[in-house]
Amino acid sequence: MAGDGSQRTRYAGDRGEPVSVDVTSALDGAAAVLIDGSAPIDQQRIAELAKSRKLPVILDIDELRDGTSELIAAADVLIASERAASELAPRGELTDALEEILALGPRAVVITLGAKGSIGRHGEHVVRCPAFPCDDVLDTYGAGSVFHGAFAAAVLSELPFARCMELASAAASLSLRELGPWAGLPNRDDVLALVRSRRG
Repeated sequence: MAGDGSQRTRYAGDRGEPVSVDVTSALDGAAAVLIDGSAPIDQQRIAELAKSRKLPVILDIDELRDGTSELIAAADVLIASERAASELAPRGELTDALEEILALGPRAVVITLGAKGSIGRHGEHVVRCPAFPCDDVLDTYGAGSVFHGAFAAAVLSELPFARCMELASAAASLSLRELGPWAGLPNRDDVLALVRSRRG
């Protein structure tokens, strides 16, 4: 994505189809990297190059694959679904899972909990972020991707960890009001307004 939010590069093909990626050109002009673990070998190369350029690497995972462990170790922030987190750290409470997952290498971890919100840890700080209520849910498809993208945008704005989680949660909630992931993308002003409404 370009800095103005427009799509800079799109790789053609169907989901799951192998894609040839020029790692160097993919990172040209990038301020951060958001990867999803779907192509661990290519994404590992991208993560390593990003780290050498001092770009933050954010990894979101929904399911574990071969190579996921290496990607987690290379990530600065790991955003994991509750299911993936339970596979990475099968024993104990969520707060225990956060500690176990941090030991795998990332500097911060967020576990998304769907309608229950999210829980995260950065250093010694554990943050619980309740989901924003949405009375007019039309489609949940893509809400996780919206969360990940909004979190990455907040990281680039150098916001505190808890604020990144809050803004991502608000964006994901707003995305539920429309059909399809692209139609449901909220704008920045709407996200900020929703966050302000919670603070009352």
